[in-house]
Amino acid sequence: MHFYSFTHLKIKFGFNPSEVAYVSKRIKFICILKYTGRFWTLGRNTIPANSKETIYEIFLKGVTITDKKILAAIDQIHSIFIEWSEEHERFRKRKFRKYEKGELEFFDLDSEDEELYLSQDQRDELRHKRERILNRMIPPKQKKLKKKVTSTCKEDMFEFSKPPSLHLDSDSR
Repeated sequence: MHFYSFTHLKIKFGFNPSEVAYVSKRIKFICILKYTGRFWTLGRNTIPANSKETIYEIFLKGVTITDKKILAAIDQIHSIFIEWSEEHERFRKRKFRKYEKGELEFFDLDSEDEELYLSQDQRDELRHKRERILNRMIPPKQKKLKKKVTSTCKEDMFEFSKPPSLHLDSDSR
C-alpha cells in the first residue's frame, strides 16, 4: 500500500495488485478518505466494482469511523484489495487454461490475458487474426452514383398567372 497524502482532513492511498498477485501492472486502486469534522467518509475512489459494496459497508453500516478507528478501516480496505487480487489472479489463470484446452477462442482473450500469458510473437499473431476478421467485416466500396441534377426554369421563379383564354364558348359566359 502506498500513501500519497496523510493529513488531518484527507487520507489518500493506493494499492497495486501486481505487487501481491500475478495480475496486470496497469491495474491500480486509489482510495480517498475525507474527514467531515466528526467522522471519516469515503471520497471519490477507483476501486474494483465487485468490492465497492464491501468497502462502502465499512463506512455505512451504522458505525461511525472516527480517528481512533480509521487505521482499522484502512487495514480492512487493504485486506479486501488483497482478496480481490488473489481472486482476480485465479480467474485469469482459469481463463487461460480454458484457452489452452481449446474451450475458449482467441477472441475471448483480452489485453490483460495477452500481457500476462502470451509472448510477443503470439500477441502479434492474434492481432493479425483479429485484423483479418475485421477487414472481412468492412463492406466493399461501391461506386458513387452521380446525383441527379434537376434544373429549374426561369418561368418557375415567377408567380402563378392565369392561363390565356382560348376563346371557347365556355369562356365567354
